[in-house]
Amino acid sequence: MITNKGLNPGPNLDELNAKAVDILNTSLGKLCARDSPTTVKLFKWTSHEIMLATTNAVYGPRNPFNNAAVQRFYYNYEAGLITLITGFLPSVFARASLKARDVLVKAFLKYFSDSGLEEGSSVYAKNRYEYPSKLGVPIEDVARLEAGGSLGLIGNSMPATFWTLYHAFSDPAILEDCRREVSQAVHEKDGENHLDLSYVKSSCPILVSTMQEAFRTHSMGISAREVMEDHMLGGKYLLKNSPMAWGDDVNDFNHKRFVKEPGVRKYNPVAFRAFGGGATLCPGRHFASTEILAFASVIMLRFDIKPLSADGWNTAAYRETNASFRVPNKDIDVQLIPRDNKKWHVFFSEPGRHMELSNEDIVAAKGAI
Repeated sequence: MITNKGLNPGPNLDELNAKAVDILNTSLGKLCARDSPTTVKLFKWTSHEIMLATTNAVYGPRNPFNNAAVQRFYYNYEAGLITLITGFLPSVFARASLKARDVLVKAFLKYFSDSGLEEGSSVYAKNRYEYPSKLGVPIEDVARLEAGGSLGLIGNSMPATFWTLYHAFSDPAILEDCRREVSQAVHEKDGENHLDLSYVKSSCPILVSTMQEAFRTHSMGISAREVMEDHMLGGKYLLKNSPMAWGDDVNDFNHKRFVKEPGVRKYNPVAFRAFGGGATLCPGRHFASTEILAFASVIMLRFDIKPLSADGWNTAAYRETNASFRVPNKDIDVQLIPRDNKKWHVFFSEPGRHMELSNEDIVAAKGAI
């Protein structure tokens, strides 16, 4: 597919990852420069950071999402997505979402018309514009395609990042395990710290597992398929509540579930469907995962996070969402407390290295040996 050319492991993805990570590190550096705690709503703040880092890396300086109104209307658009997809009286039941979609379409139309792609945009963004244009698709319709594409670009990575941070910081044992790993990816030179994200991806299995467990626990994927009742397959019953795939602790958050350890039962990689599979395998999984791990690593190393409410880390379960990732019903007021005021750099010592995030990645890696 045309989108894969800008998202598959290689130079184009390396450049995209480097831009997004640099934007995140710069933003977090500004908070550390204050040398005092910053109070934020964790889900709202995390989503905003990921939204801007992702879209600025993809679209460049003329990024439509740099407009606060576009950011606001994006959430209105997402809220009515299922109604828009089903087409059941959207002008009645999804009026706000229709209006929001029109705002996004106009923003992308202006971006394309004003040659926004020519100012530092990614290969991914250029491909998404050039391919349909060569086929004769009018620019207005390309803008509509891009408005819809924005849902896939940031709709899941924002809540996924939140839940990764939530589980890491709400459990001291998980935070200690992850920090101990990530600290090995840091070296100091001339009083400044340098974080090697290639090391994080390849040699921090507990942090990677924590992220994967956040995906397993909070992603839904029900827009594709869901086992609603018991079925007979191959002479055996497939039970909708069966712990067969994940074991008796299927409902627990086990941050080491995906860590490969001798003598420990391995999970079936086919069961992990957070990124889809087959024809619906997410092409942006490597970009999103690298961004999430980078953000989590820098936060763990540079900040402590302290909840301010008497409820602590309570999110009051979930609220309805039209994305394939659950979101918290209640945001959490927290303090971001800088751990030091040193200057930090992030880099990739081994560009092109990717993780085995899906069964397809595992099979491909074995075939390359």
